[in-house]
Amino acid sequence: MQSIPQQWKNWVLQNLMQGVDADRILQIMLDKGFAFEPCRRLLGNNLSKDFSWQWDADFYQQLSRIALTRLEAGPQIQAVQPTQLYCWPQFLDGDECEQLVALTDAKVRPSELASPTADKAFRTSSSADLERRDHPLVGIVNQRIAGAMGIDPAWGEPIQAQRYQPGQEFKAHTDYFEPGSVEYEHHGGRRGQRSWTFMIYLNQDCEGGETEFVRLDKTFRPVTGMALIWNNLLTDGSVNPQTLHHAHKITVGVKHVITKWYRDRPY
Repeated sequence: MQSIPQQWKNWVLQNLMQGVDADRILQIMLDKGFAFEPCRRLLGNNLSKDFSWQWDADFYQQLSRIALTRLEAGPQIQAVQPTQLYCWPQFLDGDECEQLVALTDAKVRPSELASPTADKAFRTSSSADLERRDHPLVGIVNQRIAGAMGIDPAWGEPIQAQRYQPGQEFKAHTDYFEPGSVEYEHHGGRRGQRSWTFMIYLNQDCEGGETEFVRLDKTFRPVTGMALIWNNLLTDGSVNPQTLHHAHKITVGVKHVITKWYRDRPY
């Protein structure tokens, strides 16, 4: 998949031919959520030689170097190639998961979509935002995830819980906001693009509910306390379509998970 869609490449060419300054074109694309490095490659020598941007390739390479190996998880952490996708068994214990399930059930509301779709069955789960004031455990889990990632906690969104009952699912989707879209303008902008996802299964007493990374041919079954961690961005800052994933339908029981998303700047 192209980092910059063809329609945007056509837009760039049209504006260059009309005499629009390349630096101005680049700034517009950055405001729309496109990564600096692909834009710089596209505009090439048309740009001023001194044009610089804080969120360049060096920035995203550093952001990709999370601290998972600093914690005493040892060989339990499994990496899935060719993208940055990790599986961490027993990140939370059973008692912690039970408490988080109870907090979720007390607050759930219908899940929302970042981008509208005509498919009313695209996401049918329930969600709940878990905050420190709900229970001290929420603050502890936030700190533990931040320690595992080695990312400034200020860059993290609040923990969101999801509950899937029989027949409910979240069809194949990505967690990043599509650059150049209304979705990015509404949810990204100054708050930044989503970089890392840290998702934890809270129970396994259900059937169905697998998380399938459809372009990686990799599927995970719910296991209590197990975390899945993946980078929604490539090391040049562009979005990674290989992270497309599907939360499959629950057939028996109920599935609970919590998710912590990080941005590429303070949230």
